[in-house]
Amino acid sequence: MTVEVKNISDTEVEITGVIPSEDFSKHRSAVITKLGDIVEVDGFRRGHIPEEMAERALGDAYPIIIIEQKIDAIGRPEITITKLAEGNPLEFKIKQTIMPKLELPDYKKLAREAVSPPSGGETAGNEVTDKEVDDVISEIRKQKKQNPADETELPPVLDDIFAQSLGDFKNVSELKKKIKQNMTLEREMKRKSLRRQKIIETILEKTNFTMPAVFVEREMDKLLAELKDDIANMGMKLEDYLAHIKKTEVELREQSRSTAEKRAKSWIILSKIAEVENIVVDKDLLEKETQKVLDHYKGADPLSARSYVEGILKNELVFAMLEK
Repeated sequence: MTVEVKNISDTEVEITGVIPSEDFSKHRSAVITKLGDIVEVDGFRRGHIPEEMAERALGDAYPIIIIEQKIDAIGRPEITITKLAEGNPLEFKIKQTIMPKLELPDYKKLAREAVSPPSGGETAGNEVTDKEVDDVISEIRKQKKQNPADETELPPVLDDIFAQSLGDFKNVSELKKKIKQNMTLEREMKRKSLRRQKIIETILEKTNFTMPAVFVEREMDKLLAELKDDIANMGMKLEDYLAHIKKTEVELREQSRSTAEKRAKSWIILSKIAEVENIVVDKDLLEKETQKVLDHYKGADPLSARSYVEGILKNELVFAMLEK
């Protein structure tokens, strides 16, 4: 097989190649067997070879090309068959999006600068106070009073009976302890999210590269899907929501472009850092988490689910390294 690779841009290459007729023809019997009940294949006429025969040949050749030519491919290839005739080599052209070439800045230094705590420490002013716990309990009592569907008799005072009416709590002390734990965890998660957002934004500011359009489009699809889920969870129909905000689905998707580009750039940078740092996801954990996704989303593609989970777990490891 003869292959030539030419850079079209920073994010796309064009692959032209020729598969010898003997390699191409080895797929003939398999194609004839499969198409036997559909078409009469007594011998291919020049220019009328079944496309599936070419697809099989290219299906075998494509992974070899990507590996041997060290092409960091992303997304689906755009394949064009330029010559297809009986007894002749198969000639083809492939346009393939590739990972952009980027030079990472000193990301560890930037991460340290991004998370350097202000005077008093990062957690200063974030401790959950007893008053805040009491305010939550007061809000719970207020909501129970205002909810006519709640037939639970509300104790007149804050006592152990009231605590027991809210769940598996023996007394008020246990209730307050649990509320404080939950509030502390919620604040820590928020701090963690803000910290990581600051880290990646700081690195983004110092990293310049051309963004593959396919990545942005994919993130726009994800953002739209997430919004649709949120709308459905609120008990609304998408068409009603669109009518309310006076936008079409296309407009709704397009307005997410800036956010999608930022998310896509972040993903590429984190992937590059993982590559440089040789960060690998534990296989057992990957399989376990992938199965959870497949159990939750019936009919999901296993390979796509695995890739999605691996990306999340790898990003988690990268951030954990950057936060040190």
